[in-house]
Amino acid sequence: GQWLKPGYQPSVPPGTARAVPDFSYPSDPQNSSVVVYFTGLWIGIGGTSVASPTNAGLFADTNQGCFNPLGMVAPNLYANNNGSNFTDVLLKNNDFTNTYSGTKYPAGAGFDAATGLGTPIDQNLAIALQGADGCPSVAAVSPFTGPVSGSGAITITGGGFANATS
Repeated sequence: GQWLKPGYQPSVPPGTARAVPDFSYPSDPQNSSVVVYFTGLWIGIGGTSVASPTNAGLFADTNQGCFNPLGMVAPNLYANNNGSNFTDVLLKNNDFTNTYSGTKYPAGAGFDAATGLGTPIDQNLAIALQGADGCPSVAAVSPFTGPVSGSGAITITGGGFANATS
């Protein structure tokens, strides 16, 4: 390979070259697309058209940093590789044209050449990469339809709320 495998990457897949991808996003425009309005139509897109801007947005938001700038992200991705920060992709492959009958670059448990570490759980990964309590990250807001004053509470879930007040 052109670049040697850095020490933070796992020994699987074997070899001395840097393994890619580090992680992945839903990429199949037929089955797991992001729907966008484009040229007067709602269409599904996937692949790099979704992954690159999503990845850039995640790191830009995280890097606006409440505590620490991200710096070189890759070593921290691998240091924070766990079920709270990544969903391990266990099925499918990178053989988009089915040239190799799906036998090249299959997804599997742990790091693999199809999906890397898996798909990030953005709000959790952002907090893990930030350190400390991380930047506030809203995962959900409970619905509430009562009167504006004198009624029930709205629940906000997410992370980075340790120093928040209501």
